[in-house]
Amino acid sequence: NISENSSQCFQDKTQDHRILAIALDQQKQGNHVVLVTNDLNLKIKATILGIEAESYRNDSVRDMGVIYNSLSKETPTEEEWTAMSTGSTETSFSSLERFSDLPLNHQFILNQNILVRKTDNGLEKIRPNHPVFGIKAKNPEQEFALDALLSPEISLVALTGKAGTGKTLLALAAALEQKKDFDEIIVARPAIELSDKTLGFLPGDMNEKIDPYMQPIYDNLEVIREANQKHKGGDESIREWAKKQNIHVLVLNFIRGRSLPNRLIIIDEAQNTTPGEMKTILTRGGEGTKFVIIGDITQIDSPYQNEQSNGLSYLVDRWTGQPEFVHVHLTRGERSNLAEKAAQLM
Repeated sequence: NISENSSQCFQDKTQDHRILAIALDQQKQGNHVVLVTNDLNLKIKATILGIEAESYRNDSVRDMGVIYNSLSKETPTEEEWTAMSTGSTETSFSSLERFSDLPLNHQFILNQNILVRKTDNGLEKIRPNHPVFGIKAKNPEQEFALDALLSPEISLVALTGKAGTGKTLLALAAALEQKKDFDEIIVARPAIELSDKTLGFLPGDMNEKIDPYMQPIYDNLEVIREANQKHKGGDESIREWAKKQNIHVLVLNFIRGRSLPNRLIIIDEAQNTTPGEMKTILTRGGEGTKFVIIGDITQIDSPYQNEQSNGLSYLVDRWTGQPEFVHVHLTRGERSNLAEKAAQLM
């Protein structure tokens, strides 16, 4: 039972307030009370009331270095340099103690200009930097991203980084470059604003309701179309052009329950998923399917997630070191100087 004093603290009889009232009663009886929740609003209320609160730790990433340290810069010894210069892939790199603790598919920049990735055979050079559907990498991080996106042996790619680093643009360009290899290209993003309480109030049918939240995808596709001489210009809308390229843009919820073999699936804004949702997404993929998971863990819209507990961080933490997985963390903004400074300062 909740005491009358505790009940009077809360005017609205919500479930959250009932939980807080019970916690207050237990605390007043001399019990040590800790409220465990991922609900940011509930934690703030608990703290104001003097109730100790903490996040659920089981699905949280404890070492954030796994997110931010996907790339290392090294200066090889003369022996190592000779091996790399001859193009040898089976070198002594894999046996070196300073590399042994780093996971498979970790990326290296050697002597400031040689880009390699750790594999079972040692350190292998990534593919040359050529335009991909009209889009060319502007920095080494983007080169690593395109290499992973275009490698058929890599079936799961995670791209993290702040706004303006080119994550979505590179993923879409690589998808278009490989469109003949897959039955369909699916681009999905969670619509956090479109809760059950608000979706029905928006005008139009389902496509018209979700269209404003998919506009960033079409903006990137427009950049790619204009960069590709074969597809530049034309009177058709970007949505019509995307359909001709076999690209289907969906709200993430629409993927649930489906079986999706031989698809290239891009999940944008993945930082707004939960670990459970991320598992549900990946288990939809059938034979021949490739997933590209994109997001910025510093821009989380969900009040129930943080940098350590969201589905994107959880994915990188659990999959790092697996041979079919590559994670690239992009840090250099390429959108504009203004966008770069805004991402750094605000």
